Amino acid sequence: MRGNRLRGIIVAMDMRQSPVVVNTPLGENSFFLEMRCALSPAPVPGQFVELAIDPCLFLRRPFSVSSYRRGTLGILYRVVGRGTHLLSQKKKGDILGVLGPLGRGFPSFPAASRVWLVAGGTGIAPLLFLLSRRKAASGDTTLFYGALTDRALFRKVLPAGNYRKVFSTDDGSCGEKCRITSLVRRHLEQERPDVLCASGPFEMMKEVACLADACGLPCYVSLENRMGCGMGLCFGCVAKVKTDTGWDYERVCTEGPVFPAERVVWEDEDSAR
Repeated sequence: MRGNRLRGIIVAMDMRQSPVVVNTPLGENSFFLEMRCALSPAPVPGQFVELAIDPCLFLRRPFSVSSYRRGTLGILYRVVGRGTHLLSQKKKGDILGVLGPLGRGFPSFPAASRVWLVAGGTGIAPLLFLLSRRKAASGDTTLFYGALTDRALFRKVLPAGNYRKVFSTDDGSCGEKCRITSLVRRHLEQERPDVLCASGPFEMMKEVACLADACGLPCYVSLENRMGCGMGLCFGCVAKVKTDTGWDYERVCTEGPVFPAERVVWEDEDSAR
């Protein structure tokens, strides 16, 4: 079975040597890094890249594409380990190896559709790219964005535009003092979007998926499972999903990271990882 799954997934990709343009600190041990990188094909919102950060690291590190315009690739990241610590030290002109774009992103939504984006903390990363694409198409878009504190809301990197923004923080330092899903639920009592897209903590996405299901709305989630190879070879990033015959494990790096929410088995965090 595993051998059958491996057929056809090995794709010839060049590791692009990409110079850093800027590595901007955002506070809360987070950064927005931009590099010159002409990706082909061009990425779509929801896809990711893998970075070869330093020769001392055996594995590349996966990062959501947060922006891509005119050959400049942007990623939002938080320092959580050795790899991202080394990345935070990169300066203008330093070279990073870039592999991508990888994975399946969000589907294309008509400009006239009403799209609600729900983000938690650094889960905003893949939604930034989707938000900028929606803005460029003059789409009807609402961003629901929550975090622990105002400092953890990365409003500096939000695309400019007149789309609606709804904020919440756990401590009440920005927006309402509540979970962002509480605001989504409240707004659903008054109005309905055509589709919801969510990225962030597992429990947040699970709750958004439940709200969408209760309202009969399509919903897409971007899973953040740990990855090894990023190309479907190691099966280290599988998520538990529903199938016609019950359930199975699918690779987040190739079948995802974006999945229809109704396909994800939301029993608990471990079941989807």
